[in-house]
Amino acid sequence: MSGDDEKDASLISIDAAAALLDGLSAERVRQLIKEGWIPREKRGWVRLDAAVSGYIRYLKDTAKRTTKTASDSRVRDARAAEIEQRMQIKSRDLVPAKEATAAVDHVIAACAEAFAMLPAMITRDVAERNRIERHVKRAQGEVAKRLSEAARVLREGGSLPDAD
Repeated sequence: MSGDDEKDASLISIDAAAALLDGLSAERVRQLIKEGWIPREKRGWVRLDAAVSGYIRYLKDTAKRTTKTASDSRVRDARAAEIEQRMQIKSRDLVPAKEATAAVDHVIAACAEAFAMLPAMITRDVAERNRIERHVKRAQGEVAKRLSEAARVLREGGSLPDAD
């Protein structure tokens, strides 16, 4: 067999190439030829190996572009979320957890001081004062427990046990 005969043996029609290439239409194969993915040997004919390798190159390039597009989209979404978050912080619609915790601590400290002075303000009787102090300390302990739960929820996320 001469070199030209071997070359002609590997030629297939565009319709045959379409059927072999994952069931593509002949029009799609022509489109891939026009785009330069598959080389045309002569009008209406392509080499089988060139058609297969060209189609594989096209699929790989498409997959690469799709991956890049998805990655770009994720980056854009992350940037948009970051900008939105910064705007919410600036407008004070969103308060950083550190600031929220500091504000609550400030109020609780003022309450603790006020409650600690109550027994002495209520009575001079030492026994009665001690009884009132026990109640105040019990209440302060409950407040401290709830403050600790709230701080944990702020740090880790979730909801408070008695929140509706």
